[in-house]
Amino acid sequence: MRYISLLFLIILASCQRDQDIIPEKEPPPAAPNHGKLSVVVYDATEWTPAQPKGIPATAITVYLFQSQADFAATWQHPDNPKYAFKAVTGSNGTAIFDSVPPGKYYISTQDMVDGSNTFYFQSEFRKELRSDGLLWGLTSDTLIQATTAISSAQPYAFAGAFLWKDLNGDGVINNMDFQPLPQRSITIEKQANNSIQLIMGVDGEPYYQQLSAVLNGAYKTLSNFEEKQVMADGYMSHNALPPIGEWVAFSNFSFNSNTPIINNLWSLPWQTIRACNQIINESRGNLPLNISYYTQQARLLRALAYLELTNRFGDVPLMTENDLNVFYPSQSPVAEVIDYVRQDLSRLIDALPDTASSNIYLNKWSGLTILAKLHLSRKDYASALQCINAIINRQKYLLSGSLNEVYQNTTNKEILWRGIPDPSPPLLLIS
Repeated sequence: MRYISLLFLIILASCQRDQDIIPEKEPPPAAPNHGKLSVVVYDATEWTPAQPKGIPATAITVYLFQSQADFAATWQHPDNPKYAFKAVTGSNGTAIFDSVPPGKYYISTQDMVDGSNTFYFQSEFRKELRSDGLLWGLTSDTLIQATTAISSAQPYAFAGAFLWKDLNGDGVINNMDFQPLPQRSITIEKQANNSIQLIMGVDGEPYYQQLSAVLNGAYKTLSNFEEKQVMADGYMSHNALPPIGEWVAFSNFSFNSNTPIINNLWSLPWQTIRACNQIINESRGNLPLNISYYTQQARLLRALAYLELTNRFGDVPLMTENDLNVFYPSQSPVAEVIDYVRQDLSRLIDALPDTASSNIYLNKWSGLTILAKLHLSRKDYASALQCINAIINRQKYLLSGSLNEVYQNTTNKEILWRGIPDPSPPLLLIS
């Protein structure tokens, strides 16, 4: 009896092990007339020159619709979706549809919001429902690969942005260039392996347009300051035409803290600093966009504004944040302010573009002149000379043989930066 019991336990344990290693059921085979589809989804926000489509996007739901009307209906009523099939991308960015009946399908991806709850990762953009019951908007399977490839139709585009099609050829991308969505489609053949690629990303151009407006405002206020400063110097030195109006006080040195121009000379640089801080602090958020061009320009302008303020007024507050709760920030010594922006620029200078789209914007070389002035203000003559020699040795800027040429030709090679931006030019930097 003891042997029978032992045999029973062995048999029972063996059965238990067999249950442990029972393989999972195989997926049902594709129907004989069905096809297979692989959809590779790329995340365009991770674009680099080495990754011209971005990187494979994981955990993205891909949908197949039998018509564009079904897509529009699903967008309007997500609680009652009309997609035919869906699959999720794996670690290689590929969604596999193992068994799809033959026919034409329209392909889209799930919309996803970024960590800041601001930007949407999509494969279709600027959607609008039209009278035909379809969703119309922008879509593209191509990314801009370099700033030199940006067309005038997309003035606020950037390398890695979607390349939109100017369908009506009017040089502007707007709702006249919208197409029925989704535009990406594929016809499944029976018993065939089909594949297609889809690019998903963020429509960053409206955001860049807002940043450009803030930055151009900063340029304009600082240029306004520079203009008033030159006029004030001219009247005080009696090298300007006979003064009129508010400039009389500068000619006879009767100005005081209540003189409107003095208030301008104080407030205009602070307006620039506030705008620059706004842009710089944007970069600290969890943004799926590269705004380094804008933060570089903002740091340059902020440094110049602080240089002008300390030259005119001595000790001033050092403000690197826009804190609305601080109405009267304490002043910082000139040396502390200058050393802060000097170190900030020294870390930045090598990353600056060699050339901007126009000399209304600062670049590496005009940035070096600002840095040289900051060094001079701290009597660091060796560092100032190093900056100046770098500009001279580059041979990009040369002295003009004609004084009139300097004042009459804004593209003259003697001009490193002329300031005063056009009403609303895009910030297009070319490295």
